[in-house]
Amino acid sequence: MALVEWSPDYSVQVQEFDLHHQKLIGYINELNDSMRQGKGKAQLPEILRKLVDYTGYHFEREEELMEAHHFQGLAAHKEEHRIFVEKIRSFQRDFSLGRVALSLEILHFLRDWLLHHILETDKEYGPFLKEKGVS
Repeated sequence: MALVEWSPDYSVQVQEFDLHHQKLIGYINELNDSMRQGKGKAQLPEILRKLVDYTGYHFEREEELMEAHHFQGLAAHKEEHRIFVEKIRSFQRDFSLGRVALSLEILHFLRDWLLHHILETDKEYGPFLKEKGVS
């Protein structure tokens, strides 16, 4: 059972980024499924690694496109990205050192951050980039 189902409401009007967001939602659902099956602790390090790697790629692509089209909100957007990656790396570090156990808190942070970021922050660049001919 998926924790987050993709919805057209999440579309940012840039097909590449919608596909990226769907993949990120898939990782969150993968973690949720692992937890429901009692395998979350064993699979958390790999899922967090995939999230860090893929968000790095995704954030870089978003920032490149926003920079190429002189998007006014780029600096604030980059800062949100930086904070997210820092938080995920902190989860990784704390988990590997035994300081934090896998919890619904981590799962809910991932879900809430991603959905808020898509629905609030990313939605700002969609119409702007579409106006610039990006689809």
